Amino acid sequence: MFNFKFNFNFVPVSSDFIENHMTMANGEYVKVYLYILNMAVTGSSAEPRVIARRLNLLESDVLNAVEFWQERGLLSSDGSTITIGASVNTVGASVNTSEEVAPALPREPKPASIPVQKKPEPAEQRKSAAQISDELVSNPELAGLSEMAQEFLGKTLTNKELETLYWFYDNLGFSAELIMVLLEYCVSKGKRDMRYIEATAIGWDNRGIKTVEAAEQYMLSETDDKKFLYELKDLFGIKDRNLSKTEEAYINQWRDKCGMSVEMIALAYEYCILATNKLSFQYMDSIIRNWKKAGISTVEAAEKDHEDFKNKNKNKPAPKKFSDKDSSVYKSGGTDYSDFERRMNAKY
Repeated sequence: MFNFKFNFNFVPVSSDFIENHMTMANGEYVKVYLYILNMAVTGSSAEPRVIARRLNLLESDVLNAVEFWQERGLLSSDGSTITIGASVNTVGASVNTSEEVAPALPREPKPASIPVQKKPEPAEQRKSAAQISDELVSNPELAGLSEMAQEFLGKTLTNKELETLYWFYDNLGFSAELIMVLLEYCVSKGKRDMRYIEATAIGWDNRGIKTVEAAEQYMLSETDDKKFLYELKDLFGIKDRNLSKTEEAYINQWRDKCGMSVEMIALAYEYCILATNKLSFQYMDSIIRNWKKAGISTVEAAEKDHEDFKNKNKNKPAPKKFSDKDSSVYKSGGTDYSDFERRMNAKY
């Protein structure tokens, strides 16, 4: 008996995708589809934000792309796993909703039933340059928008770019003022390409950002996120490098899942330095996770908890200094954290 095995280092892309679907999508959506297809073939998993970072896109771009390909029947999802429909096989690419997962070793696609594909909908009709020209003549607001956009982007808009600009106004319902805010936002990020601007506009639309006030609130929130990271980076004394992806993941988790303020994380850092004499994200994570479990969310409550712990253990032998090989690191609120491995794998 002969045994056959197919070893490959490429991603199979169907002719149907190239001929009938790729031509209907913008470049960002194609990038996302190919990347997801590659993950499916290699058996990898990743959060949408991780995919966005690797492709140099916005997370909203990734989510919009997934939704686009779902509407065209090429992807389906059960909430945590995205299934790619191919002409012969169906392969799954899981999307992790909690932590970034390193890619697994390559594996062969597993045959499965072919998902029922939706009938592709006709491409969205946008108004032509000639039609838009008529609109510009009859609508002074649009004429002013076109002139300001060209000045702001530092170039003369092509007919295609003008069609896209008008699409924001006509189809997404963005006001001329909101479109200018959108352009300013993208330019501030060094992005003047209309495809990027369009993807951002779609992301805003999906988030329900339809007014200048909502856009300003969104941008303020984004600024607050960066400020949060910068404050902690400065607190930790990290001067000559950026935060690593793992460090950012820890900080985002402390803020978003544990609900900790900068002051609370600063206190955890202080206790970490006192115990270990160095910056240890793992040690700080053990403290913050313990606070979360104990319902501690203020500096006052955390300091009282720490004092109670010290008073309770006054007559006990001093604990060993923490190291990565230590199994006894932190104990508070009556909870025993002597099992380091259990702590690090604990789930809320």
